[in-house]
Amino acid sequence: MTSVILSRLAHAGHEELGPRLAERLGFDHVGREELLGRASRASGIPADRLQRACAEGKTFFGMSARERRRCVAHIQAALSGLLLRDGLVYEGRFGHVLLQGVSHLLKVRITAPLEVRAQRMAAEEGVSPRRAERILADRDRQRNRLSLLLFSREESDPDLFDLVVDTSREAEEDAVERIAALAREPRFAPMTYSRQCLRDLELAHRVKAVLADLDPEALVFARKGEVEVRTRVLPGRARERRLAEMRRRLAQIEDVAGARVEAIGEEVDLTP
Repeated sequence: MTSVILSRLAHAGHEELGPRLAERLGFDHVGREELLGRASRASGIPADRLQRACAEGKTFFGMSARERRRCVAHIQAALSGLLLRDGLVYEGRFGHVLLQGVSHLLKVRITAPLEVRAQRMAAEEGVSPRRAERILADRDRQRNRLSLLLFSREESDPDLFDLVVDTSREAEEDAVERIAALAREPRFAPMTYSRQCLRDLELAHRVKAVLADLDPEALVFARKGEVEVRTRVLPGRARERRLAEMRRRLAQIEDVAGARVEAIGEEVDLTP
């Protein structure tokens, strides 16, 4: 049984699509607030701070890129942990970017043309359609900018989605039925390989969260319990202290069968 990840743009409409889809499939529906609560309990970071780490704005002042990445590591670990069990509809920001490379996760974009979204915003918030269009276009740009900062990929990249729902062209009930039918197709049935990919991803995310305060930019790879960590080199004794602390923490993480920590020079690109 698959799980579905829904990503929607602001004022895209079809607000009840997620819960209705979950009901149609007999799945559990998980929203952003529930995920942030789970990540907060695991990390000790307040949920509102985790939320701010994923919020776009005209500037990113007030929270450093390092702190944003640390918070996102804990959100990522919480989401991949949730999805270890089948039968979920997750609806929240960046879910489709946070979990890439797992073939049985169905990723759906809910959108509408900018002018349609602007008309909806104007009606709901009492601003002019022209102002609403400017606001939404700016939000979309900032959302992509933040995604590039955190994940080195624009969250609007069409290759990240299995299906795009245009709410100006498709009624909510029709969209629910189409997504549900796609979720039942054999190509989204979990297979041994795709389940292992998700387990590997979940372990890598869990390790990254444990190490995030030491180096939120560290790259972490996992394969059947074997973990590799690549962290930026530090000068002198600081380098050895960091590596020793990383190895100590790795030895305490459940499901880590073996681990290798490698310090990489500043000239090496750590972008995944």
